[in-house]
Amino acid sequence: MMYFVFGGLPEGIACSRERHRTTGLPDGVRAWKKTRREHADWFEPWEGGYFGKQLAASGLQDAVRAAPEAIVIQGSVPDPSDLLYLRDCIGVVTALVESGGVAVCDPQILHWWTPADWRDTIFLPDAARPLRHAVILTSDEQEASDRTWYHTRGMRKFGRPDLSVREVPASFGPAVIDLCERFIEMQAFGAIVPDGQAVRMSSLPAGLVCRLAGDLDDPDFN
Repeated sequence: MMYFVFGGLPEGIACSRERHRTTGLPDGVRAWKKTRREHADWFEPWEGGYFGKQLAASGLQDAVRAAPEAIVIQGSVPDPSDLLYLRDCIGVVTALVESGGVAVCDPQILHWWTPADWRDTIFLPDAARPLRHAVILTSDEQEASDRTWYHTRGMRKFGRPDLSVREVPASFGPAVIDLCERFIEMQAFGAIVPDGQAVRMSSLPAGLVCRLAGDLDDPDFN
């Protein structure tokens, strides 16, 4: 679990069970403050490079660069039987936004949220919507310019592996997106995909098989 809330944030922010639908951060997740005055180096990666491009596109660049501090929410939880741990984290982030946060960064899906978009898209729908917490990315295949690599980020929030589908022809792109969305939701709600599981979709060629691969040190998925 990892979120950053940028802004001018007072001490002792209160989270309300009724207002924010949270009992506080779950076991294994903690929050701490980074100030621009004391931790300037920490802010640089999030305001430059790829994250900086996303920040500029979000319209939040000036607000984030003027923010004197950020709250880091980070940690790992066991594999529980429900998604209340994620709901609790969302509630805490919402309380921070209401207390002076000007932007939320979700580094696991490479996305910046305005306070309004966070509230409307993530907090207000009081239901589990895994597709809002993962992202499907596309990259050109180096060995085949007419093929595309489809891959996800964000499944670590659910304790499940991200997805990778290589060498996809353009004609199968929509079907592969459908496949990824199905697997995102299936895994988020508790499914474990066994190694060797066949993929059966009428919109995709026969013979596709799921394989477990990769590790946490792979920069494409971490």
